[in-house]
Amino acid sequence: MNWISRALSGALIGVAVGVLIVGANADSGIFDLGGANSSGPRLTAGECAAIDSNATLSQGITYLYHGDRNSSGSSSGLINQGPPGFSAYPTESVAESNVINGWLSICESSDFYGLVQSHGPQNNTWDGLDQNATGVYEDVFTITWTAADASCTPNPGPNGDCFGSEVWLVNVASGQVSGPSSSFWVPQAPGGDFNGTAPAP
Repeated sequence: MNWISRALSGALIGVAVGVLIVGANADSGIFDLGGANSSGPRLTAGECAAIDSNATLSQGITYLYHGDRNSSGSSSGLINQGPPGFSAYPTESVAESNVINGWLSICESSDFYGLVQSHGPQNNTWDGLDQNATGVYEDVFTITWTAADASCTPNPGPNGDCFGSEVWLVNVASGQVSGPSSSFWVPQAPGGDFNGTAPAP
């Protein structure tokens, strides 16, 4: 299971192992999904701030740079992180701008708008920090929904749940945005197999 699936599975059961959760869930009552501009319907900057505010995003970078509440990595704060280390990152204010601008480009996109309109934002939009393959932190923005059983392979069956997710990444150091990437998955039950049944003795 890759780190995204692991993080998403954890988020759904209230545990986010290895990921510093810094975002907030949104309330579906705040959105006017009837708006449109010249390039089609989009969420506004104000609606995006209601999902994930600049203050919340900045606080996540503060945690990363200074170690307050930072449960990721071998110690706390960038100064104590393993390779590539502190020198790979810009100033804290630039990193905050990278993440805020990245989030706005995601949230104001037609892809994000379509997902929110189809599935709603309530209890399924979150973000967290995790390291990529080179060790640089990325802010991981995810929207998750309950999907049709047929979307998961193998199908979860009558007692299982199938979830869909779209994931975007914002590189804290460079500000580069990637995604969305789509996946469908079944959460793994603790001590059980992929469909949540007990393992054979």
